[in-house]
Amino acid sequence: MKKLTVITPILDSGEALENYLQANFGSKFNIEHTFISSGPASVEGRFDSDLSVPDVLAKASAAESSGSDAIIINCMLDPGLLACRELVSIPVIGVCEVAMHVASMLGRKFGVISPVPGQSVMEHLAEGYGLGNDLVSFSSVDIPVLNISESEEVLAKALVKAAITMVRSNNLGVVVLGCTGFANCADLMREGLLKEELDVQVINPLPLAIYFSDALLQSGLTHSKLIYPSPAVKLRVGFDIQGH
Repeated sequence: MKKLTVITPILDSGEALENYLQANFGSKFNIEHTFISSGPASVEGRFDSDLSVPDVLAKASAAESSGSDAIIINCMLDPGLLACRELVSIPVIGVCEVAMHVASMLGRKFGVISPVPGQSVMEHLAEGYGLGNDLVSFSSVDIPVLNISESEEVLAKALVKAAITMVRSNNLGVVVLGCTGFANCADLMREGLLKEELDVQVINPLPLAIYFSDALLQSGLTHSKLIYPSPAVKLRVGFDIQGH
């Protein structure tokens, strides 16, 4: 059974995510999950994302050392993704990168619905992944990440409404959930779109990233160390990353 480490780049927010991972993937993979020990309580922009990176790197290094076969960074801003690929040799998957590429494959034009406004961040990521022309719509439900779990019913209704509007306005083929905290709403969104006769796919990024990591492992693939060379061992004051 493959060992996958899911790194959620926020401070410990309880057992809900761990329970979700074990319930949905525990029978298929040896899933290990970790929050970061230093950084933000939630990631809602570049500032939070950058603050999380040092401990994401430390957790990634520890995961490889402990025998993990792949790492999934569980945040739609993909904090530390490219740096982690330099640091380790096992596959490192960013949920946003995978979600956007698959969205483009399945429907070409896609939109992203996030918890809070942040269109420029998503546009910047899409451009970096070579998909700037395919991300044609962005919306938010104006619910801070830390408040997502307060009412899933209210959240689901807001997501369905936003999805219907953006699909009709932009003739989208795919809607991407812009936060992995929206995971429990994916099926309700798909149902809501179908009720409006909008046969549009809804991408739930975390499960997709987990299965994509398994596809890489089954195929014997990982990132190129020519493109992501390992960092030199040298003095780095204030950082404790094993072997570096």
